[in-house]
Amino acid sequence: CLLHISARDFSFVAEHHLSRLFEKIAFHRMKVNMMRNTAISFSISVNQDKAKIAAFENDISDQFKLVKDMDLELITIRHYNELVVDQMKAGKVILLEEILKNTHRMVVKDVPLMIRK
Repeated sequence: CLLHISARDFSFVAEHHLSRLFEKIAFHRMKVNMMRNTAISFSISVNQDKAKIAAFENDISDQFKLVKDMDLELITIRHYNELVVDQMKAGKVILLEEILKNTHRMVVKDVPLMIRK
């Protein structure tokens, strides 16, 4: 599951926001697989546990807006090459991607068959 979090008051997602979010993530024992922070949003890939996600959303809803992308796949390729990456991307939409020296990680969603070329 990919959770996109932004402040309800349209302010920047600052350190005090992140502190509160990490406190709630820890409280609900959510496993973060990947994360991305920008000035106006914070996105995390977590294991899809609907009860934990609902409780987390309830706890932060006073201050944050949460958009959920469910039923996703996390792909991690160690010692990757472009051929393998291209094969793993086939038929998928990439929602979050991280490329390091030896590791390529992607949160992806299958493209419906009727949309594929």
